[in-house]
Amino acid sequence: MTSSTKGAAAGAAAQPTQALEFGGVAGNALRNLLHLLFKRLYLVLSVFAFCILAAIAYMLLATPTYRAVALIEVFRDSSDQPTATSSDQRPVVAIDNEFYETQYGLLRSQATARAVVRKLRLKDNKDFFPDAGTKVTSASELAAQEIALTEKLQKNLQIVPGRQSRLVEIRYLDPNAKLAASISNAVTDSYIQANFDRRVQRSEYARSFLTKRIDDLRLRLEEQERRLIEYAANAQIVSLPSSRSTDKGEGATQTAGQSLAGSELQALSDELAKARADHAAAAGRLQALRAAGGKSSPEIFSNNAVNGLQQQRALVSSEIARMSVLFDDDYPPLASKRAELQQIDNQLNGLSSQILRGVQTEAEGAAARERSLEARVDELKSQLIGVTRSSVGYNILQREVDTSRIQYDSLLQRLKQLSVENDIGASNVAIIQRADPPLKPFAPNKQQILVIGILLGLALMCVAAIAAELLDTSIASPESVKTRFTDPLIGILPPAKIDDTVGLLTDPKAALTEAYVSMVANLRFSTTEGAPRTISVTSSKPSEGKSTTSIALATLFARQNERVLLIDADLRKPSLHKKLELPNKAGFANLLTGDKDIDRLLTNLDRVPGLQVLTSGPMPPNPAELVSGGKLVELMNELGQQFDRVIVDCPPVLGLADAPLLARSTEGTVFVVAAGSTRFGEASRAMERIRSTGAHIVGIALSKFAPRTSRFDEYGYGSYSYYTYKSSEND
Repeated sequence: MTSSTKGAAAGAAAQPTQALEFGGVAGNALRNLLHLLFKRLYLVLSVFAFCILAAIAYMLLATPTYRAVALIEVFRDSSDQPTATSSDQRPVVAIDNEFYETQYGLLRSQATARAVVRKLRLKDNKDFFPDAGTKVTSASELAAQEIALTEKLQKNLQIVPGRQSRLVEIRYLDPNAKLAASISNAVTDSYIQANFDRRVQRSEYARSFLTKRIDDLRLRLEEQERRLIEYAANAQIVSLPSSRSTDKGEGATQTAGQSLAGSELQALSDELAKARADHAAAAGRLQALRAAGGKSSPEIFSNNAVNGLQQQRALVSSEIARMSVLFDDDYPPLASKRAELQQIDNQLNGLSSQILRGVQTEAEGAAARERSLEARVDELKSQLIGVTRSSVGYNILQREVDTSRIQYDSLLQRLKQLSVENDIGASNVAIIQRADPPLKPFAPNKQQILVIGILLGLALMCVAAIAAELLDTSIASPESVKTRFTDPLIGILPPAKIDDTVGLLTDPKAALTEAYVSMVANLRFSTTEGAPRTISVTSSKPSEGKSTTSIALATLFARQNERVLLIDADLRKPSLHKKLELPNKAGFANLLTGDKDIDRLLTNLDRVPGLQVLTSGPMPPNPAELVSGGKLVELMNELGQQFDRVIVDCPPVLGLADAPLLARSTEGTVFVVAAGSTRFGEASRAMERIRSTGAHIVGIALSKFAPRTSRFDEYGYGSYSYYTYKSSEND
């Protein structure tokens, strides 16, 4: 397989993969949006209901509006059509667009609207102008009133050109159907009348201008012709007609000025050329005769007399030759033939000399004629130079006359055409359909408004849900804990359905049990030495699940064969004795005030072997003073040596000084955050207060997390049967 084939195969394989990836991203986004809408269900339903109610209210309260439509056709005048000789060389389409855009502007113009206002007397129509009948006296008030009426008419007027056609719709919207039709038709009539008035005005102006221009040109043409004639007379220039074929070869003639000297020079030039040719021919013949010695020249052979003598000489020569064979030289007949031959030769020589003298005479005559013609041509050339100098001015004047005559004829033709157009008086606008009063209102369109309300409601639902989510700083998911805090997430805790935490933990397969088992396992890996011996559990504010978490941790550590002590250190609003149904006559407060009998204050929890509980005891007047002393640290060290694990249920951090001091006295602190309730700022400030005392936060527990009502269910927290394993693997 070649590299190009491999590349094509790889590209073909990559396309489905990219499509799947895009589909996955789009699917995740859609799922997230649906989860977000479900999470903010009351908000989005309120927004949607508001949009629907607003649409219904608009439909019920809006005033019905009628739309009347008139249809016209607008086309260009023949006089406005571009031609090949037009100075505007733009494309025809561009010129047409410019023309029609101008017509649309005229239809929408203030002048057209003002003409309609005046024609229909709309200032007196209460349907159009509620203040009709109010007396207005000053000119400025009348002008302002007319401007207001004009602007109102323009606001409700719509000019809609047809696509790829010359048709134009003139629409007008008004609560009164008859008035809408009247105004639409009045706009049509006013536009046509204004267009006709402009044409007439333009025609009158053009006629006046052309008439004045023609009179000026006629006077100028007469003056130019007079000057041309005077110049020709002074320069003695006489023009002769001469015929010349046109470029198309049609045999048509045109007159061109040609002077007498020029005509004679032309004729003599032709004769001179012929004389030179005759002289050259005669000289050539003479030279040929002289070179041939007057005997073998073609000039001699072409002579009939010479040809006859040559034939006779040939016959005599043949007789002499025949007789010389038979007879002696002194034979009388033979001598007679030789005398005859000599006589013929003498005649031939005489003819040759005569021909030579004739050719020589002819050559001399041709040379003399040539010299005579050359002298005459030179003389005429001198005369023609003077004539040419004079004809320069003549030609200039002639061109001026020709130009003025062309302009004059063109303006006369345009004036005749303009007169014909005025006589016809045709308009370039045709009314195709006049507006009739509409039977049904155009607006409000109830179906359209309802659809818009639904679409707007759906869009605002999404916007409201996304905006609420962006503005919501509460910690809603494990991902938000991981991204916003540097401390590890050691537990993801579902909400407890009942208040009996110990009872819920009896089922090892329950979601709550698996969540806390996973949290205990994470605590054992929180430090290099395992889980801290003394652990404080606190939160930023009340009702975040810290007491439930304390009971669950103590219960699970005790089930792992550890001696566990659970302390209710909330001296302001204790709750452990209520949750565990224990007496609270004495407890942690007694130890802080100096009571040394720890065993007397402890209570065994029968349902959980190995777990003892130290309730809060009587509430002191100032709990912060009790926990701020040195006895707290000594007490925690003593309890840590006596038990395998000590779990301290602390009060909330914000607004109180107890929790940071209690956290400092333990080896590690578990910070509980309620999903969807605790704000990031609250949790961050509470954790900073804990750290400011030197306490160590081993991790964060996310309580009351219900993935089925959260948009983060796609992360795998929705299946409680695998809840622990998901959490352990992630942490």
